[in-house]
Amino acid sequence: MSHLGFEDDDTAGGELRALMLAVDVPASGADLHRAITAGRRARRRSALTGATAGVAVLAAVGTFVAFGPMRAGPSRVEGPPASAAPVPSPSGGASASAGPLPALSSRPLTDAKGAVVTCRSTALALPAGAVDGFTTSIDPTGRLVGGHAGNGSRTPVIWRDGRPEVVPGVTGQVQDVASDGTAVGFSGDEDAKGWLVRGGKVTVLALPPGYRTATPAAVNASGVAVGLVGTGQGAFDGVPARWSADGTVHLLTIPAGIGRPELGSDAQDIADDGTVVGTANGVAMRWSPDGTPHPLAVAVSGNSNSRAQSIAGRYAFGVENGAAVRWDLQTGQAVVLRQSGAFSSRGGTPGGRAIVSSDGSVPSVLVAEGGAAVALEGPNRETGSLTGMSLDGRIIAGNLTSGATNQAVTWTCGA
Repeated sequence: MSHLGFEDDDTAGGELRALMLAVDVPASGADLHRAITAGRRARRRSALTGATAGVAVLAAVGTFVAFGPMRAGPSRVEGPPASAAPVPSPSGGASASAGPLPALSSRPLTDAKGAVVTCRSTALALPAGAVDGFTTSIDPTGRLVGGHAGNGSRTPVIWRDGRPEVVPGVTGQVQDVASDGTAVGFSGDEDAKGWLVRGGKVTVLALPPGYRTATPAAVNASGVAVGLVGTGQGAFDGVPARWSADGTVHLLTIPAGIGRPELGSDAQDIADDGTVVGTANGVAMRWSPDGTPHPLAVAVSGNSNSRAQSIAGRYAFGVENGAAVRWDLQTGQAVVLRQSGAFSSRGGTPGGRAIVSSDGSVPSVLVAEGGAAVALEGPNRETGSLTGMSLDGRIIAGNLTSGATNQAVTWTCGA
């Protein structure tokens, strides 16, 4: 699930463990990149700068302004600013429809005919010279898996039917891949530069004035990408952004007065119709195709910190207060998929099945609509993280870690 921001992959495991002690590591890929950056800064100074608050004020203005890609010359504004009308936090609103807190069922997962579903892991091959690999995403068909391979530096990779292909013309890592092979990713670390590769053409993702980092998280079938842009002045100074296929950037609205700015904001996934999910100041959010923000319901009582990380059909999937959550975008209901040992849900199907990554204390799982589950482990029962699932629920991408070495894997599930 993690989009690591390391220049030296050989030391990734050790540094990540050390940095986890310095910051609260969030549950999403783009955010983990920011958290790692925060940990490095925490080693060099005792407190972050005050820039985060400034960016939060800018975002609360509700701008939905577009800036041209860097290759296209001067920035340009496309369309009027979006409304910045205050949207109440769902934590206390009557519209927040929270579901029960079910324990993970011990029932086996079965298919439509009642046959027990099992999932088999397969290690993904590495490009020549690489010593480890890391998946970050999977396309809707399950044929393409995005990520990176490393041997002292990161190489962006797409695994096509299990075979690695290095993405030409860019460095860094693939964050997401569409079914036609369009890929988005970023190069660098503290000064992340976002890119989109489509049909062999590289487009540098534009930055609004005053911003220095671009970290895309997802791309849809039309080549529209989402993620965040940042000033580079604070750990969680990002503003959710959407890029058109030509690289033009649009800042998404953060509703005035919502959440807590110190919890961060970003866009995590985009559907083919343009619906975006993510978080705004720690409140799980859905943005309509026209950019209108809609807070999602609270699933776990208390001081909420939630993030929608994936969208499939009527459902969004993500995390709230350490619990994996599924939101029904039609009814507004939020249901906890798993609480004990859960880390996040990075994907699901239009029917409501979901993958739930663990914190390492228990196996990650594929969870059916009714709570039945199947464990997703390595050949020696290793636990791992999950980064995405095909829309039919048959292919799941993830990672198994042994010491400082990471193994990119997929699971094939069926009866």
